[in-house]
Amino acid sequence: MTAKNALIGFLVIIFLGAALTVVHWSLIIVAGIIGGYLMGTKNIISAFIAGIIAWSLLYTRYVFSDYFGAVNSFINRVAGLPALPVTLVIGGILALMGALIGIYGKKVFQKQKQE
Repeated sequence: MTAKNALIGFLVIIFLGAALTVVHWSLIIVAGIIGGYLMGTKNIISAFIAGIIAWSLLYTRYVFSDYFGAVNSFINRVAGLPALPVTLVIGGILALMGALIGIYGKKVFQKQKQE
């Protein structure tokens, strides 16, 4: 894979992931699949980072509002963890899972094409 494809895959995960997450939070996996298909296995950590950035774009609006303080304190009481880092890591994990599906799906398709 070229560096150009890796950058395009990274940006796809960020922007498409943020756009699809507005519809439903789990759709970041779809952006991860498309981005992972473009990226390749050497850039898998960048898929995780792109998922964190995608969800950060969405959360910046709520972090500075009074509503987020209530949500953060609720999650802190229930789980004992602050809400923002936990949700951002979940976004990164979902993007990483999608990227792995895209990467290995591409390998399967290429293998079938060769046969």
